Amino acid sequence: MHARTSRRLAPLAAAALLLIPAAAPAQQQGPKGPAGTNPGDLSIVQITSPRDFEQKPPSVVAGTKNKRWGVFDVAFDVRPEWVDDMAVTFYVMLQNPKADVKNGERPLSFFTLTLSYSDVERGKGHKVGAVLQPAALKRYGRPMGLAAKISVGGKDVASMSEAEGRLKTADKWWEDQKILDPKVVQRRDGYLIDRMKSPFQLQDNDNYEESR
Repeated sequence: MHARTSRRLAPLAAAALLLIPAAAPAQQQGPKGPAGTNPGDLSIVQITSPRDFEQKPPSVVAGTKNKRWGVFDVAFDVRPEWVDDMAVTFYVMLQNPKADVKNGERPLSFFTLTLSYSDVERGKGHKVGAVLQPAALKRYGRPMGLAAKISVGGKDVASMSEAEGRLKTADKWWEDQKILDPKVVQRRDGYLIDRMKSPFQLQDNDNYEESR
Protein backbone atom coordinates (compact mmCIF):
# COMPACT_ATOMS: atom_id res chain seq x y z
CA MET A 1 0.00 0.00 0.00
CA HIS A 2 1.35 3.46 -0.87
CA ALA A 3 2.36 5.72 1.99
CA ARG A 4 -0.09 8.39 0.82
CA THR A 5 -3.01 5.87 1.00
CA SER A 6 -1.92 4.69 4.46
CA ARG A 7 -1.91 8.26 5.72
CA ARG A 8 -5.40 8.75 4.28
CA LEU A 9 -6.86 5.61 5.95
CA ALA A 10 -5.32 6.13 9.39
CA PRO A 11 -7.87 8.75 10.57
CA LEU A 12 -10.73 6.51 9.35
CA ALA A 13 -9.40 3.54 11.36
CA ALA A 14 -9.06 5.66 14.48
CA ALA A 15 -12.65 6.91 14.10
CA ALA A 16 -13.89 3.37 13.66
CA LEU A 17 -12.24 2.31 16.90
CA LEU A 18 -14.11 5.06 18.75
CA LEU A 19 -17.41 3.59 17.53
CA ILE A 20 -16.66 0.11 18.96
CA PRO A 21 -18.14 -0.11 22.49
CA ALA A 22 -15.65 -0.85 25.20
CA ALA A 23 -15.93 -4.34 26.67
CA ALA A 24 -17.97 -4.32 29.85
CA PRO A 25 -15.89 -5.13 32.90
CA ALA A 26 -16.54 -8.62 34.25
CA GLN A 27 -19.00 -8.54 37.11
CA GLN A 28 -17.62 -9.82 40.36
CA GLN A 29 -19.96 -12.24 42.04
CA GLY A 30 -20.09 -12.34 45.78
CA PRO A 31 -19.50 -15.56 47.62
CA LYS A 32 -22.44 -17.92 47.57
CA GLY A 33 -23.68 -19.24 50.88
CA PRO A 34 -24.53 -22.88 51.58
CA ALA A 35 -27.71 -24.27 50.06
CA GLY A 36 -30.84 -23.26 51.93
CA THR A 37 -29.54 -19.97 53.36
CA ASN A 38 -31.26 -17.67 50.87
CA PRO A 39 -34.80 -16.36 51.46
CA GLY A 40 -37.35 -18.71 49.95
CA ASP A 41 -34.95 -21.65 49.62
CA LEU A 42 -36.66 -23.41 52.47
CA SER A 43 -40.13 -22.76 53.91
CA ILE A 44 -42.32 -24.22 56.64
CA VAL A 45 -45.78 -25.00 55.28
CA GLN A 46 -47.49 -26.46 58.36
CA ILE A 47 -47.00 -27.30 62.01
CA THR A 48 -49.21 -29.09 64.51
CA SER A 49 -51.80 -26.93 66.25
CA PRO A 50 -52.36 -27.05 70.03
CA ARG A 51 -55.78 -28.62 69.37
CA ASP A 52 -54.18 -31.63 67.64
CA PHE A 53 -51.18 -31.93 69.93
CA GLU A 54 -52.33 -34.72 72.27
CA GLN A 55 -52.32 -38.15 70.66
CA LYS A 56 -52.10 -41.83 71.57
CA PRO A 57 -49.40 -43.98 69.95
CA PRO A 58 -50.36 -47.04 67.91
CA SER A 59 -51.03 -50.04 70.16
CA VAL A 60 -48.42 -52.78 70.02
CA VAL A 61 -50.44 -55.18 72.15
CA ALA A 62 -54.20 -55.49 71.71
CA GLY A 63 -56.14 -54.06 74.62
CA THR A 64 -53.19 -52.02 75.94
CA LYS A 65 -54.15 -48.66 77.39
CA ASN A 66 -51.80 -46.09 75.90
CA LYS A 67 -50.98 -42.80 77.53
CA ARG A 68 -51.47 -39.51 75.72
CA TRP A 69 -48.35 -37.91 74.23
CA GLY A 70 -47.77 -34.50 72.73
CA VAL A 71 -47.00 -35.02 69.02
CA PHE A 72 -45.38 -32.09 67.21
CA ASP A 73 -44.89 -32.35 63.43
CA VAL A 74 -43.30 -29.80 61.09
CA ALA A 75 -43.82 -29.98 57.31
CA PHE A 76 -41.53 -27.97 55.04
CA ASP A 77 -40.48 -27.54 51.40
CA VAL A 78 -36.89 -27.55 50.08
CA ARG A 79 -35.87 -25.87 46.80
CA PRO A 80 -32.09 -26.43 46.56
CA GLU A 81 -30.95 -29.84 45.33
CA TRP A 82 -29.51 -30.70 48.74
CA VAL A 83 -29.42 -29.03 52.16
CA ASP A 84 -26.83 -29.97 54.78
CA ASP A 85 -26.23 -28.70 58.28
CA MET A 86 -29.92 -28.05 58.92
CA ALA A 87 -31.29 -27.65 62.42
CA VAL A 88 -34.90 -27.57 63.62
CA THR A 89 -35.81 -26.14 67.01
CA PHE A 90 -39.17 -27.09 68.51
CA TYR A 91 -40.85 -24.89 71.13
CA VAL A 92 -43.80 -25.95 73.32
CA MET A 93 -45.61 -23.90 75.96
CA LEU A 94 -47.99 -25.61 78.40
CA GLN A 95 -50.42 -23.80 80.67
CA ASN A 96 -51.50 -25.22 84.01
CA PRO A 97 -54.61 -23.43 85.33
CA LYS A 98 -54.32 -25.38 88.60
CA ALA A 99 -50.77 -24.23 89.37
CA ASP A 100 -50.33 -23.26 93.00
CA VAL A 101 -48.78 -19.85 92.46
CA LYS A 102 -48.69 -19.11 96.20
CA ASN A 103 -46.31 -22.05 96.68
CA GLY A 104 -44.02 -20.94 93.87
CA GLU A 105 -45.46 -23.02 91.02
CA ARG A 106 -45.31 -21.32 87.62
CA PRO A 107 -48.50 -21.43 85.54
CA LEU A 108 -46.53 -21.83 82.30
CA SER A 109 -43.96 -24.51 81.37
CA PHE A 110 -41.62 -24.03 78.41
CA PHE A 111 -39.97 -26.92 76.56
CA THR A 112 -37.41 -26.75 73.74
CA LEU A 113 -35.53 -29.25 71.59
CA THR A 114 -33.08 -28.75 68.72
CA LEU A 115 -32.41 -31.58 66.24
CA SER A 116 -29.85 -31.62 63.42
CA TYR A 117 -30.32 -33.05 59.92
CA SER A 118 -28.22 -33.55 56.79
CA ASP A 119 -28.71 -34.75 53.20
CA VAL A 120 -32.18 -33.20 52.94
CA GLU A 121 -33.03 -33.28 49.25
CA ARG A 122 -35.18 -31.03 47.09
CA GLY A 123 -38.91 -31.65 47.42
CA LYS A 124 -42.20 -30.74 49.06
CA GLY A 125 -43.78 -32.08 52.21
CA HIS A 126 -40.65 -33.05 54.13
CA LYS A 127 -41.42 -33.82 57.77
CA VAL A 128 -39.59 -33.72 61.07
CA GLY A 129 -41.07 -34.36 64.49
CA ALA A 130 -40.71 -34.10 68.24
CA VAL A 131 -42.78 -35.66 71.02
CA LEU A 132 -43.59 -34.44 74.52
CA GLN A 133 -43.68 -37.20 77.11
CA PRO A 134 -47.00 -38.08 78.83
CA ALA A 135 -45.80 -37.04 82.29
CA ALA A 136 -45.33 -33.46 81.10
CA LEU A 137 -48.88 -33.23 79.76
CA LYS A 138 -50.36 -34.82 82.86
CA ARG A 139 -48.39 -32.70 85.30
CA TYR A 140 -47.88 -29.32 83.62
CA GLY A 141 -51.13 -28.70 81.75
CA ARG A 142 -52.49 -28.25 78.26
CA PRO A 143 -50.69 -26.87 75.17
CA MET A 144 -50.94 -23.10 74.75
CA GLY A 145 -48.39 -22.56 72.00
CA LEU A 146 -46.22 -24.47 69.53
CA ALA A 147 -43.51 -22.99 67.33
CA ALA A 148 -40.74 -24.26 65.07
CA LYS A 149 -37.64 -22.60 63.68
CA ILE A 150 -35.37 -23.93 60.92
CA SER A 151 -31.78 -22.78 60.47
CA VAL A 152 -29.15 -23.73 57.91
CA GLY A 153 -25.46 -23.20 58.56
CA GLY A 154 -26.37 -21.34 61.75
CA LYS A 155 -28.63 -18.86 59.91
CA ASP A 156 -32.37 -18.75 60.65
CA VAL A 157 -34.34 -19.26 57.43
CA ALA A 158 -37.92 -20.07 58.46
CA SER A 159 -40.26 -20.15 61.44
CA MET A 160 -43.95 -20.72 62.19
CA SER A 161 -46.18 -20.62 65.24
CA GLU A 162 -49.58 -22.00 66.27
CA ALA A 163 -50.70 -20.44 69.53
CA GLU A 164 -53.62 -19.33 71.67
CA GLY A 165 -54.28 -16.50 74.10
CA ARG A 166 -51.61 -13.86 74.53
CA LEU A 167 -49.10 -15.97 72.59
CA LYS A 168 -51.24 -15.72 69.45
CA THR A 169 -50.67 -11.98 69.08
CA ALA A 170 -47.02 -11.95 70.18
CA ASP A 171 -44.28 -11.71 67.54
CA LYS A 172 -41.97 -14.71 68.01
CA TRP A 173 -43.23 -15.41 71.50
CA TRP A 174 -40.60 -18.13 71.92
CA GLU A 175 -37.92 -15.40 71.93
CA ASP A 176 -39.85 -12.68 73.75
CA GLN A 177 -38.31 -12.17 77.18
CA LYS A 178 -41.48 -10.51 78.43
CA ILE A 179 -43.42 -13.66 77.58
CA LEU A 180 -40.71 -15.89 79.04
CA ASP A 181 -40.62 -14.02 82.35
CA PRO A 182 -39.16 -16.50 84.88
CA LYS A 183 -41.75 -15.38 87.40
CA VAL A 184 -44.49 -17.07 85.38
CA VAL A 185 -42.59 -19.45 83.08
CA GLN A 186 -40.57 -22.50 84.13
CA ARG A 187 -38.13 -23.93 81.55
CA ARG A 188 -38.12 -27.72 81.66
CA ASP A 189 -35.55 -29.98 80.00
CA GLY A 190 -35.68 -33.64 79.01
CA TYR A 191 -39.40 -34.00 78.32
CA LEU A 192 -39.40 -33.04 74.63
CA ILE A 193 -37.69 -35.79 72.61
CA ASP A 194 -37.01 -36.82 69.01
CA ARG A 195 -40.01 -38.51 67.38
CA MET A 196 -37.69 -41.27 66.13
CA LYS A 197 -36.91 -42.13 69.77
CA SER A 198 -40.54 -42.47 70.81
CA PRO A 199 -43.39 -45.00 70.31
CA PHE A 200 -44.34 -43.01 67.18
CA GLN A 201 -41.12 -43.88 65.35
CA LEU A 202 -42.74 -46.75 63.41
CA GLN A 203 -45.78 -44.71 62.40
CA ASP A 204 -45.32 -43.32 58.87
CA ASN A 205 -41.56 -43.24 59.50
CA ASP A 206 -40.58 -43.18 55.80
CA ASN A 207 -42.02 -39.67 55.49
CA TYR A 208 -39.87 -38.23 58.29
CA GLU A 209 -36.27 -37.06 58.13
CA GLU A 210 -33.91 -38.83 60.53
CA SER A 211 -31.87 -36.65 62.85
CA ARG A 212 -28.16 -37.23 63.12
